[in-house]
Amino acid sequence: CSSDLFWMGVPQREIPRAKLAASAAPHDLGNYVVIHPYASLPEKTWPADRFVDVARELRQRMGYEPVFLAGPADDPAPFAEFRVWRNAPLAEVKSLMSGASLFVGNDSGPAHVAAAFGAPVVVLFGPSNPVTWAPWKTEARVMTSREDIARIQTAEVIEAAQSLKAKVNACPRVNA
Repeated sequence: CSSDLFWMGVPQREIPRAKLAASAAPHDLGNYVVIHPYASLPEKTWPADRFVDVARELRQRMGYEPVFLAGPADDPAPFAEFRVWRNAPLAEVKSLMSGASLFVGNDSGPAHVAAAFGAPVVVLFGPSNPVTWAPWKTEARVMTSREDIARIQTAEVIEAAQSLKAKVNACPRVNA
């Protein structure tokens, strides 16, 4: 705990944002959003059809190209109408995240990777405590429903993404 270290003589200062390095972001995607619709537990996973609705809205109304990120055990079938990066090596995932205009996903590791690159994030939380586990040091909107993650409405997620896009367009971000 930083306050304990302070009493031992360590100077207090703000903890910096985590940073990652990556090779160049993919150039063929244009203005894209990374969507990670998976999580470690069912109660932390927002319904797949709602991620599809959000992806369609981001494409049609906001001009983002949705790119879904999936692991080897994840079923990408619900997202077949979009680009899906499945079981990509970590170096490629970091490259993808480094150029993302936005990240939308469940409470999971990829949200923190996106935040480490300074990407604005919309993260959906079920039973986990967002005060403890939300990505930090980046523009973020945290959507939460401890009772049932499915209570988070699609319109809320779209509004959160729109609010972050307005901020990003007003002040372009520099990749770390």
